[in-house]
Amino acid sequence: MYFGRPLSGINFMYELTIFDLLSASLWILIIGIYSYFHYHYNIRERPYYKYYLYGLSAKMFGGICFALIYSFYYDYTGDTYTYYRDIQKLTTFFYSEPINVIRVIFQE
Repeated sequence: MYFGRPLSGINFMYELTIFDLLSASLWILIIGIYSYFHYHYNIRERPYYKYYLYGLSAKMFGGICFALIYSFYYDYTGDTYTYYRDIQKLTTFFYSEPINVIRVIFQE
């Protein structure tokens, strides 16, 4: 699937692959199963846990929507993606000159 336009130098971030969908589904399933058991373990002693699964579902849905909007509407710009690109450059530079990378990271 193709979503959005690639930013120059970033060729891998504008595609949502089947691996991404499967891994996200797996994590949602793992979190859901854990939450279900956590809910049933605590519901008898803490009556306010009746809202736990609703709140967790709303929070996960909101987080996924926020991530999708931020990724595909804003075209991979912003501090998170800039940080990732800069770390990639530092990693590449680290292999050739590790002392200078350490100086860059720890300079004041």
